[in-house]
Amino acid sequence: AFDSAFERGAHGDQLRAEDPREARRYRFAFVGILIGTILLLLWSNFVGVSPGVALAFFGILFALSLAITRVRVEFGTPHEIVFVKPADVLVTLLGTNSLGASNLTGMQAMYWFNRGYRCHPMPNYLEAFKMAEGRDLPFARLVGVLILASVVSLVVTYFANYYVTYEAGAASKAAGYKRWVGQEAFAQLANWLQFGQAPGAANLWFFLGGLGVVGALAGLRASFLWWPLHPAGFALGVSYAMNYFWMCVFVAWLVKLIIIRYGGMSAHRRAIPFFLGLILGDYTIGALWSLLALALGQATYKIYI
Repeated sequence: AFDSAFERGAHGDQLRAEDPREARRYRFAFVGILIGTILLLLWSNFVGVSPGVALAFFGILFALSLAITRVRVEFGTPHEIVFVKPADVLVTLLGTNSLGASNLTGMQAMYWFNRGYRCHPMPNYLEAFKMAEGRDLPFARLVGVLILASVVSLVVTYFANYYVTYEAGAASKAAGYKRWVGQEAFAQLANWLQFGQAPGAANLWFFLGGLGVVGALAGLRASFLWWPLHPAGFALGVSYAMNYFWMCVFVAWLVKLIIIRYGGMSAHRRAIPFFLGLILGDYTIGALWSLLALALGQATYKIYI
């Protein structure tokens, strides 16, 4: 993906002749990558992470982001992969002594945005771009809207978290994710600093083995149309979150198989609005339960984790 994007960005004149908007998009993306990398390195230095460790940390994070986005595009399934964090990968491969207390502390301070990936923004942005492309909407205007929405939602989320925590009580009613992030991050940091963790050859072999399995599954899927196993399934299977939605994925696969086999693609296309309605209904019911909980001032049926 990076190789293709780099080649397109480097041949901007040719792209401009074919599609001026496409050339501007790649140039805009590379400028954003450059500025974003500089800002991330400055922020990492501010929290005590050295430039080399910061590059490795965010390199792993963005590799995971690309993989999750591809899972969303090809597979369409929810993509919660819990505790597969850049800090854990670095500690597993290098050990705590090689990284040092400052790097470990800085990485754990950034624990909150890489603990899990259930609501990763990258697949959502990509879906917005795809919908805009299908409707021939202005790309620059869409980017502006997404940036504005991201900034506003960030400010609102900060306020909501502080308000709920102080209003309900951090140690009483504000349970779940609001406490998990802080407890897990710094309990793990305390364990690293107090007891340490040495790199092990077995860890490296497990890491390479998992990489090999995913590569083999991807190769088989690309070579044989009948191959039934998707490499994303192996990656998603490491998370307990699959317990929550494996049945939904199975039922969706089974229904789609029956429709295509006995009704063909025309029946499949006609059925799409119905299943989109089911998705919308799921979110609508979840929102109504949340509003009812606010109105009653007590916990109700919880759909979302």
